[in-house]
Amino acid sequence: MNEIIEYVREKRHGRINKVGVLLGWSVNGNDIQIGWSKVMLRQKGEPKDKFSKERGLEIARGRKTGYDPNLVVPHVIHKRLPEFKKRCQRYFKGADLSKFAKEIL
Repeated sequence: MNEIIEYVREKRHGRINKVGVLLGWSVNGNDIQIGWSKVMLRQKGEPKDKFSKERGLEIARGRKTGYDPNLVVPHVIHKRLPEFKKRCQRYFKGADLSKFAKEIL
């Protein structure tokens, strides 16, 4: 299984911080699946939890298996998806998005 990873960054209080992960992979060479994760923020914009590459990838891998219509994709993740989709299609030549990946776009 091949994977492609992109760390999502966001500028807050004059600093650029990692706030999420986009993960794309193709198991059989035909379907591209996309998973994502994002740190939780408090109301004032301060992180509720700290960004962890390992935990972010674990969550993103867990979201690859299906689409939950009750789960809202955060704006900072959603605005990166079109470019990430193009990157995945270049990386996994000839593959198209799975039905679950199309749902989050």
